[in-house]
Amino acid sequence: MTRQRSWNLLVQEKVPEEMLSRIMAIGGFFSFAATPIGQVAVGPLAVAFGAGSVQWGRSRAAELEADPSIGLTWGQLKARFAVRRA
Repeated sequence: MTRQRSWNLLVQEKVPEEMLSRIMAIGGFFSFAATPIGQVAVGPLAVAFGAGSVQWGRSRAAELEADPSIGLTWGQLKARFAVRRA
């Protein structure tokens, strides 16, 4: 929810008033369109990598969306993932 508020604030501050409704509509459309794309993609990803790995990856992505400052380096991420799979 915080990310959405930040996005709305940024758009309202930076976009000219006459373009604001168009930009908000485009943002809403892409947010709405992302749901079925994710639903279609999750099946093949679960088959390829395992359901647990896909759930772990998505939960990690949600954490990064909520707070990017807690991100790991690629090496740390690989090491953590290798430990989880073992």
